[in-house]
Amino acid sequence: MVAAALARNAGAVTVASDPSVVRPYERRGLGAARIVDAIVGFSLAAAILVAPLLVWVHIDRTVQSARLDANAAAVIGAKQAGLDPTVYERVERIVPPHARYWIDASPLVGGAATRDAFMMWASGALLPRIAVSHPRRGDWIVLWGSSPSRRGLHVVGLHVLPIHARSRLPVYVGRLA
Repeated sequence: MVAAALARNAGAVTVASDPSVVRPYERRGLGAARIVDAIVGFSLAAAILVAPLLVWVHIDRTVQSARLDANAAAVIGAKQAGLDPTVYERVERIVPPHARYWIDASPLVGGAATRDAFMMWASGALLPRIAVSHPRRGDWIVLWGSSPSRRGLHVVGLHVLPIHARSRLPVYVGRLA
């Protein structure tokens, strides 16, 4: 019985190694090595064809950036993010240096990227003022698109700053009471 099982297994092995047996990936003459060679060749050709376009894009951006004067270079990031760079200058005139402020933007302003850019740009533009994580920890508030009263905040000397950006909602600046 064991000999018969071994004979059956031996027969299966010899059939599988028989040169007349065609494996599925060899039916069209494509072996595994040829498939890998084709993929590598295609990838290399694609990289060579795309390289001039990438070089042109980087050269064009460099030329455009070199043409900017100092004032345009200072505000181009804010404008590309959909912000009004002049609003930070106006906030600087209201909020005293070294004061603590809380900043936020309403969901009505636009996308999350624009709201995040508003707060991130302020962190550099309003230095040496100190940003805080909660309104109760700050002396001042800067809100874009939502009045302090709608947030339950009591403010003294509220300034409503018009904005020249995609969202026409104003920026509210005031000292917390």
